[in-house]
Amino acid sequence: MKKLFLGGCLFISLFTVVACQSEPAADEVFKNASDVHTVTDSMDVSFDIEVDDIKSSWMMSLDYKNETYYLVTDDEYAELYQEGDNIGIIINGSVMHPEATSADSYKAVMTNFIEHHENPMRRLKEFDAEIEEKFELEVTDDAYLLTYVGDDKAQQLYAEGLAEEIREQDLSAPEFTDVSANKIELTITIDQETDRIQEIHEVLDYTVTSQDMTTDVIGENTYTYSNHNTTEIKKPALLDTLVGEEEQALYEEEAANYLEALIEATVYQNAEDFGENAAGSGSLEEKQSEGDRQKESFKEFYRLNTEANMGEVVSSDAIDALTDAFMEALSQTSYEVIASQLTSNQQIVVTLSIEGLQDWAVQSVAEQQLIEEVEAGDVDQEDIFERNVEILIDLYGDMHIYGADPVEVDVTVSRLEDGTYMVFIQDEYLIGGFVQ
Repeated sequence: MKKLFLGGCLFISLFTVVACQSEPAADEVFKNASDVHTVTDSMDVSFDIEVDDIKSSWMMSLDYKNETYYLVTDDEYAELYQEGDNIGIIINGSVMHPEATSADSYKAVMTNFIEHHENPMRRLKEFDAEIEEKFELEVTDDAYLLTYVGDDKAQQLYAEGLAEEIREQDLSAPEFTDVSANKIELTITIDQETDRIQEIHEVLDYTVTSQDMTTDVIGENTYTYSNHNTTEIKKPALLDTLVGEEEQALYEEEAANYLEALIEATVYQNAEDFGENAAGSGSLEEKQSEGDRQKESFKEFYRLNTEANMGEVVSSDAIDALTDAFMEALSQTSYEVIASQLTSNQQIVVTLSIEGLQDWAVQSVAEQQLIEEVEAGDVDQEDIFERNVEILIDLYGDMHIYGADPVEVDVTVSRLEDGTYMVFIQDEYLIGGFVQ
């Protein structure tokens, strides 16, 4: 019995040694995952990102073999599709023209994700060449869990790598004069059977300094990897609707013509040729009627807005006179179209150079004059508001004194399905343009 007992102990001891020997080291698991991802042709990656309490979710399909990539936000607001060096951009259901959009910025985002998710382990080694030695391993039934245990020096390297990624992804980001790691946490889940990464979870807290401005970057990100070598990417159908060069030139010309007609009808109260300059369906009479409506509603809107602000303290006649004076002052402004650029199939940005009315100066001079008259006893208390209107009317009559230097203003002109055009926000050319 004693021999059997010793033999049993020896068997148990040998089994324990074998079991211990079969469990890989953390750096070996890291290296195996890196080797597998080096030969992985495609995958899907879902992103759950939280930076400074702002959460977002994205999904990206990566086909490295065919150099085709697709990125979409969870609400499908933005879609990016790239084949080789060509990128397609869809924002809010509209195809954006790369030459009129910040295509290089979008490409930088795509390049960042394409490079770093092809082999996440290689990305980490770019932060720290010996990072595989700074993990602890936990083995579950079907997965390896690598937990990052880098010391302060190692975490500093990690933070510097993250800061450099920001610079690579945002072409406008300033140089960082200092990067400081506060706390970096990282857990990598790896499938035991395939050595492929299933999930990366990181908690980031580091500080960057640029141009004497210090910013704390605090975030928590989860990347989930799936469909290794089975991902299929289809080109979004909308990208096939991108208009050609001839249509682009036509849309840009029509949008500029429409905006000029609209400005003439509203700012200058001249709707005579509106119908002839408005493209799209509808008869000349119908288009002209729209111009007349724009003319009348523009002036009436100013009058009603003024009445809402002053109606209880000044007369209706005074409001009418002020409206006429303001419209006359506007008629002394000038502008020209300096560019028209199609940004999507439905939108054209028309750039104006405007010599507008410095209304803030008019208001300031009127206020100062009124104060002086009140202090001199020339205006009774009950007549202050009426007198204020009178002063404004006089000043608007001398509008040339308050003419502003030219400013450039971008106005978004929308092209509707019937080929007509519309400016949904007239304040784009009015506030800060014709009225400053």
